[in-house]
Amino acid sequence: MKKILLFVVPAFLLLYLLFNQGDPNTKKVTLYSQALEKNMKVNIYLPEEYSTDKKYPVLFLFHGKDGNEDSFMNGFYGFNGIKIDRTADELIQKGEIIPLVIVSPEIDNSYGINSSATTISRDGYNLGMYEDYILKELVPYIQDHYSVEKTRDGSFIGGISMGGFVALNLGLSHPDVFSKIGGHSAAIWENQNDIPKGLSWLAKSDMNLFELAKKQDLTGIQLYLDHGDMDHDWLIQGNTYLYNLLDSQGVKTQLHVRNGGHDYSYWKSQVENYLLFYNN
Repeated sequence: MKKILLFVVPAFLLLYLLFNQGDPNTKKVTLYSQALEKNMKVNIYLPEEYSTDKKYPVLFLFHGKDGNEDSFMNGFYGFNGIKIDRTADELIQKGEIIPLVIVSPEIDNSYGINSSATTISRDGYNLGMYEDYILKELVPYIQDHYSVEKTRDGSFIGGISMGGFVALNLGLSHPDVFSKIGGHSAAIWENQNDIPKGLSWLAKSDMNLFELAKKQDLTGIQLYLDHGDMDHDWLIQGNTYLYNLLDSQGVKTQLHVRNGGHDYSYWKSQVENYLLFYNN
C-alpha cells in the first residue's frame, strides 16, 4: 500500500503541475533598476493578437504584501494566483473587452514609495526608491519595448491590498499619467495614527491619500474601489472614507462591497469586474 501511495502522490503532483502552467501569452522579464540597484522581475501579458502595427492600452498591476510579480497571474503553479491573464484571454475572445497589455511587476514589500535613498529591509518591509523605479524605469521600459499607448487615456493602474495603496498613491499623485485607478481591498487607513508601527514611514503628509484627493485636479480620472464584506474593519473604514471624499468632489468613483474576505479567493472572484472597469 505504501509503495502504491509513493507512486500515486508524485504522479498526481506531476499532473497538477502540468495542468497549472501559466498563460503562454505571459512572459517574465528581468530589469536592472538603477534606482534600487538590483534586478527586478516583471510579468508582461500580451494579447494573443498582439502586433507592433497597433497600439494597445496598458494596465499596471501591483501585488500585495508578501506577494510578487506572479500574484496577478498564475501564482505558484496555480496557488495564490488571480489568473488575470487567463481571464483577459477569455473576455477578449468573447468580445467583452478590447485587447490590452498587462504589466505585473515585483515591488517587494515597499508600498511603492520613495522611502530611503538606499535599498534596505526593515521590520518585514522594503525601503528604497521604489516610486522612481516604477515611474522612471518600469513605465518607460514598457513604453519603449512594447506597442502600448503612451497617453493618459490609454494607461491604467491598479493593485490588491498593499498594491491597492500603491495604485492609489501613484495614480492620485500623477493624474497626468493614468486615467483609471483601481484599489482592490486597498490597504488604506482613515486615521493615520492607526498605521502599524512598522509602517510609520507611510504616515508622512505626502503619502496621505486623502490630502492628495483634496488637492489634485482629478478631472477625467475614474476610480474603482472594492473590498469583501468580511475584510478588516480599518480597511473598510479607510476605503469608505476615501470614496465619500472623492464622491463629494465630483470625481467619478465606484465603491463595491461584495461577499468575501482579504484573500485570493475574493480577488479571483472579482477579476472579470476589474478588467471590465479598466477596459470599458
